[in-house]
Amino acid sequence: MAREFLSPTEVAEILGVSRQHVVRMVNRHDLPAIWVGRVIRISREELDKFIAAGGCRPERERVSLPAYRRRRRRAV
Repeated sequence: MAREFLSPTEVAEILGVSRQHVVRMVNRHDLPAIWVGRVIRISREELDKFIAAGGCRPERERVSLPAYRRRRRRAV
């Protein structure tokens, strides 16, 4: 049986997120994908497993930077 591969745009429509979010999930290795040159393809089978497992991992807590590391905005 031939495997079906989807583009990040198609996956974004299925998941209800943006295309860029799908690319970020691929780069974080949350969503298994295949790179063909500069083109990303996601297996329909892997996407179904991803959805069955509950989607992506919980977001990490944001940690604020210490005061000396924060970027100050200049007054205009």
